[in-house]
Amino acid sequence: MDHENGNDQLLTSWKEIAGHLGKGVRTVQRWERELGLPVRRPAESRHIVVALRAELDQWILALSQPEAAPCCSCSEQLSKAKQTIVELREQLATMELQMESALRAVQRGNVATMRGTVVSAESRRESDGNAA
Repeated sequence: MDHENGNDQLLTSWKEIAGHLGKGVRTVQRWERELGLPVRRPAESRHIVVALRAELDQWILALSQPEAAPCCSCSEQLSKAKQTIVELREQLATMELQMESALRAVQRGNVATMRGTVVSAESRRESDGNAA
């Protein structure tokens, strides 16, 4: 039920608010919760809700327009972020090469150690056999 309040019309239910916005009730309730849809609850009851058509229209208009940059340095910050990404990628590539190199060295070292252990065991057997 709409009530005249000067030039603004008052919407007094979720159904009226949803109808004005062309959405479902659950959608506008989610918009209130997550996006700050301008509705009021005149009583402590969570069930009573009112909204002004003009405020809802302004809210929708504000959402549909890109926000103005709060400062001039946004493009500067974006440029710095891109440069940081490039540097991090280069560091990652260098680290990957170092890791591969270290892995190859460890694998070669393990093979050499294993060969050394086998050779030592055979030498001990031979010396034990000769001593017996």
